Amino acid sequence: MNPGKLAERRPSSADSKKFLREIAMNYEGGQIFLTAIELGIFTKLIEPKSAKNLAEELGTDSRLTARILDVLVSLEVLEKREEIYITSPMLAPFLLEGSPASFRSLSFSHKEGIGFKNKNLFEEKKLRNGCENQQRNPILGLN
Repeated sequence: MNPGKLAERRPSSADSKKFLREIAMNYEGGQIFLTAIELGIFTKLIEPKSAKNLAEELGTDSRLTARILDVLVSLEVLEKREEIYITSPMLAPFLLEGSPASFRSLSFSHKEGIGFKNKNLFEEKKLRNGCENQQRNPILGLN
């Protein structure tokens, strides 16, 4: 895949927002996606980084951070080449802090059952302390 060509492709605003909304409505994937938004992961990964480097920057557990990043790759909002992650160039305008088209400002009504103020699958404290005392999660393989 040629990154230059990928960066030239721009989805319509409506298509990208619909795609991102569908991710957010998928419970576990959505919670991971919303946690990534809250932690600023997409903005921090506008420059390629390893999970270890990102975890150091965030002050989070590197193993759990790598698992979360791999889920975000499966959701196609991050790209991974070898052990390096980067925010999808196609979706970056909708994921970066400060962007006029940022998805960060989206809030869902409580009727829809999800929102930035709701508990995320991985509360920031758990992410920062590693994965001890967490129940098994089939997506991330946590004990």
